Amino acid sequence: MGTSLIPIKGISLAQKRSLKSSCDISDIAGLLSGGRTPEQRQIIADKLKIDRRYVDIWVKQAALWDVDGMTEDYAYLLIVAGIRCALDLAKIDIGATKIALKAVSNAHPDHQYDESKLPALKTAAQNVGVNSSSTIPVFDENDPEPIHLFAGSQAGANGVSKITVTVTFANGQTYENTTTFPGIQCDGGSISVSSESASGRVDRPTGKGTYTTPRPSSRVDHPGMTGGSGTNDSSSSNTESSGTGNATGRRR
Repeated sequence: MGTSLIPIKGISLAQKRSLKSSCDISDIAGLLSGGRTPEQRQIIADKLKIDRRYVDIWVKQAALWDVDGMTEDYAYLLIVAGIRCALDLAKIDIGATKIALKAVSNAHPDHQYDESKLPALKTAAQNVGVNSSSTIPVFDENDPEPIHLFAGSQAGANGVSKITVTVTFANGQTYENTTTFPGIQCDGGSISVSSESASGRVDRPTGKGTYTTPRPSSRVDHPGMTGGSGTNDSSSSNTESSGTGNATGRRR
């Protein structure tokens, strides 16, 4: 294990000096032992007057340095993707993690990594074993396991998980839709929804209920109709006038 905090990305020179003077931490081993628990990391953050999440980031990177072949950039990209330590790295699904790393790398183009080395890093993480369990950090609910990156029986074939939504209508008909999520390791799910039909009049046809269109109670002429004066009388006859006056409108 290295004897310098230089491989840890995100620690400034001033912070390294503060870690040494205020926390007696000057190397990766000291960072792992001095910041193993959330409470210890909070103490470090308070002494440096920074958000504890920065200390969490440093400790996670340090917890990957036991893995043979690990680099500064690789460690940083892995922890941004959700990996917290060598134990997490040992359990990853290669395909799912490659997808996550690609997304992270796109957001950090200045960080270089070799995707083809990921299987070897996983194997090296598995070889770390329980010998370093005393230096594996303890995490709280703010840093959950990245189970979406883990290999396991929870995922469907070829790492495909599915969620099915079933809608049951009042007439007994059902509609089912299944969505798949390639490369994501998680439990499949199922959602059922019942749909009730309208019990009375509705303003728009929906296949159920009654749709009514109001009808006029008598004839309504448009202004300019033959024989008309431009006014409407709901009690007038539907018989047109035969007057001899000049028509200004169109004869019906």
